[in-house]
Amino acid sequence: MNDLYLGLNTSNFYETIETNSTASTQQQAQEGNYWDSFLKFNLFYDKRNQKFKTSKGFFNSYKSNVPLISESNTFTNSFETKYFTELYEGNISTFSIFLKSAKSITNDNIKLSERLFVPSKKLRGFEKGRSKSIRQIQITHNKSQNANVL
Repeated sequence: MNDLYLGLNTSNFYETIETNSTASTQQQAQEGNYWDSFLKFNLFYDKRNQKFKTSKGFFNSYKSNVPLISESNTFTNSFETKYFTELYEGNISTFSIFLKSAKSITNDNIKLSERLFVPSKKLRGFEKGRSKSIRQIQITHNKSQNANVL
């Protein structure tokens, strides 16, 4: 069981959301102060031959944030798996899947700050802040279809 890591912690923060007149009415309705408290659960299974310059193996990671105190009650979870193999001599290839979802367990609107985005380290070949597709992903409404991993 040396390859299985479990983590349990909490996250607490105070947030102020401000909007201007160009924001949509739905975004303006979210203006205000918020106190949120989450229970974070992390599970990491690592079967790589080494952590740096991995040449063989895989890892699986599952993370979830369960709302304890929150006005929007947003539950988020993510799953990532990455497989490493040497297809040709000296050429390490990887295959990875990253899934993430966010949903209000009380069917409220998700706050602007809790919406999902594609992490920049997952986007190869894009210059940060220069891609229209990145901006479109960041403003996706919470009713979009997301893969739930449970």
